[in-house]
Amino acid sequence: MNSNFQLPRIKEDIDIDKLIPAKYIGNFTLNDIEKEKEIFEIKTSNYIKRIRSQYLLIERELIKTFEYVEPNVDNYKTNSVRFASIIRESCNLFELVSRELCSKLLHGDIKKLNTKNFLMLDIHLDFRGEKLSSPYIMVTDNEKTLDIFPFENLLKWDRESEITSEFIPEWWKAYNKIKHEQEGIKYATLQNALLAISGIYILINSIYGEGVLIGGLNYYHKKDPFNIIYSTYRIEQSQLFTFKTFKSEKMF
Repeated sequence: MNSNFQLPRIKEDIDIDKLIPAKYIGNFTLNDIEKEKEIFEIKTSNYIKRIRSQYLLIERELIKTFEYVEPNVDNYKTNSVRFASIIRESCNLFELVSRELCSKLLHGDIKKLNTKNFLMLDIHLDFRGEKLSSPYIMVTDNEKTLDIFPFENLLKWDRESEITSEFIPEWWKAYNKIKHEQEGIKYATLQNALLAISGIYILINSIYGEGVLIGGLNYYHKKDPFNIIYSTYRIEQSQLFTFKTFKSEKMF
């Protein structure tokens, strides 16, 4: 372990609510209305529209594979070229979204950012304990849903030391093997595809909250202790992850 390691510092004078809208907790003031409008503009920006479109495209591709590979635990180790593509695209999107946030939130050279920096965003986003379930994924013996836990390895990280290999998610390791190893296709499994896409799903929700992949998008016209007037805009939501999100406690 690197004894000289230091966590990246947050930039001064940033508006955390604009960078991480999911953290915003509203109140009943005039300033709050303006803040709500600013966050609405962020969530309807071209950048967010592209992120949502890319995610939903990957999700649709994965759901298509369920036509020939039944999504249950017995088939978790099934590998295919389609799963390899889904893993690559999910991890590329994870990197794009993480890099964008890191460049605005943290000091440092954006060109030197890597997976470890992206995973350190857990300090600010607290995503490592998130579990998902899906109506598509069933356990074959009793037909109960199965929790999908993409950042389980991060639970043992103390959020102070450098991130080492043991904390990196297995699906990200699979992604690197698919990219760099001749026999990498064997890591392109249904399980890793599910974990990879759940990883980017959790990241996007941890940054932006409702109105991107889940929930509705509200535009507030008036907001005070006596009267709230707003318009709700429907968005195209995830079809893969529609069940409750669970949270696990840290394990160190």
